[in-house]
Amino acid sequence: MSRRIPGLLILLLAALPISAQVEQATIVGTVTDNSGASVGGAAVTVRNTGTGERRTTKTDDHGNYQVQALNIGTYEVSVEQSGFSKQTVSGIGLIVNQVARVDVTLQVGQMTQQVTVSANAVAVQTDDATISQLVSSEAITELPIPANRNLFRLTLMGPGMSPGAPSSVTTSGFGPGFGIAAYGQKVQDNWIILDGAPLKTVMHGEVRMRPSVEALAEFRVEAAFYNADLGTQSGAQIISAIRPGTNDFHGTLFEFLRNDILDAKNFFESPTIPKQPLHRNNFGGVLSGRIIRNKLFFTTNYEGYIERTSNQAFAVYPTDSMKTGDLNVPAYKPE
Repeated sequence: MSRRIPGLLILLLAALPISAQVEQATIVGTVTDNSGASVGGAAVTVRNTGTGERRTTKTDDHGNYQVQALNIGTYEVSVEQSGFSKQTVSGIGLIVNQVARVDVTLQVGQMTQQVTVSANAVAVQTDDATISQLVSSEAITELPIPANRNLFRLTLMGPGMSPGAPSSVTTSGFGPGFGIAAYGQKVQDNWIILDGAPLKTVMHGEVRMRPSVEALAEFRVEAAFYNADLGTQSGAQIISAIRPGTNDFHGTLFEFLRNDILDAKNFFESPTIPKQPLHRNNFGGVLSGRIIRNKLFFTTNYEGYIERTSNQAFAVYPTDSMKTGDLNVPAYKPE
């Protein structure tokens, strides 16, 4: 039996950020001077170092600022104000649905002077009470994913997650799915999002499309106290993002092979007959890069699944006598 599954193709073009996408991140902070007094009206520039995209805002009277709807990636924050030297904080890594705090202290000096510091990793999230687990790109690519390489199996790493009935994460054509039970709730109560778009069907709570493991940048499993823009379902909120395109080109090719030469023989098969044939190929690739520098980017993903196999089964077929209407002879005679 030969089974050919059509490949999965995803083409994403991104020129400008789209608001209200829950997989995007936010940078907040407070600008102060050496004495700790707030600096209002300071110009804040947030730049994505991978794409060159810039977002600008000004601090309010209390020195606070906020920049929303930022794609995941590495950023730098620059602050300028008359009477102070320009301050730049670099190496700010944003992850899915993160609220990152970047406070800046300005030094008295000329605006032509510039001070650059590296961002420090925040161990405790103080601006968001969500209970969540981030599954990074390193974990996605390096942790073993059994069977059909369904990356959403890694959601079981999240807080309060446990295996459930095999019905909540199913990819059509790529094998059976599996269940995710969040804090003991039903597997249909989870909500799964890819780049702001829901993946789960309303009727049966199943996912009918998923990207390749190599195409996903990261995803977050939020189990409780999530923001008001989530909560369509009462269970886990699984927020995933495709690996974004940048000014540099990146690509990956993959091939996973399984066949009867490398597999052991079926335990129930007769030892005198050869092994049943099996040829399974799971292959594809991911390519990302720029179309117009600093303006338009793309990520494309293809995955194919081809399986040729033979299964052993028992059946009763009508004899020639039975075809002519003679049913006196049994189809099977025990010896």
